[in-house]
Amino acid sequence: MKIHNFEQNSQEWYEARLGVITASNFAKILTPKKLEPSTQSEVLIFDLASEILTNESAEMFNGNYDTERGHTLEPDAAALYEMTKGIETVKVGFITNDEGTVGASPDRLIDKNKGLEIKCPAGSKHLRYLKGKDDLVAEYKYQIQGGMLVSERDEWDIMSYHPTLPPVIETVKRDEVYLSALAPELKIVAQKVKDLVAEIKGKMK
Repeated sequence: MKIHNFEQNSQEWYEARLGVITASNFAKILTPKKLEPSTQSEVLIFDLASEILTNESAEMFNGNYDTERGHTLEPDAAALYEMTKGIETVKVGFITNDEGTVGASPDRLIDKNKGLEIKCPAGSKHLRYLKGKDDLVAEYKYQIQGGMLVSERDEWDIMSYHPTLPPVIETVKRDEVYLSALAPELKIVAQKVKDLVAEIKGKMK
């Protein structure tokens, strides 16, 4: 595991993620119920190979209001979490495996065995989490499990934050069945990205 300490959404952050399979994309690797290779992985392979070959991040062109809202409110959310739990958190930029092929951007790390993911949805969505109408953990399962896999941790908290409403905080344990099925598929996808890049570079000579 390697921890890269720079600001998330900075130029360095985007550059570090080029061609890396990130936790937010793990849902494109395996189907949710049968845990079989997903057909979406082919699109992901081309996306990642393109990032390496062009040195351009597709994520830089996908910003939206929800993303910007999250960046603005995240510090307040983290402060409330620390006060509520009575613990300190550590802000990190980007974490990768030793090979640099798989990565995650946890919002915070806690001690040596836990992490935190923060979401800052609009009021109506937050109320649905608060009342149990929508399942916060299920919606972000792959991102949460991906964070645990890459950071080598066994537990994760996910928090839904709204500045004028009570927070929602759920604790999630490692899903070893899912992660055991995911690990070999990540290696396969990473190798296919590498092979595609090598093929195209060969044609560019």
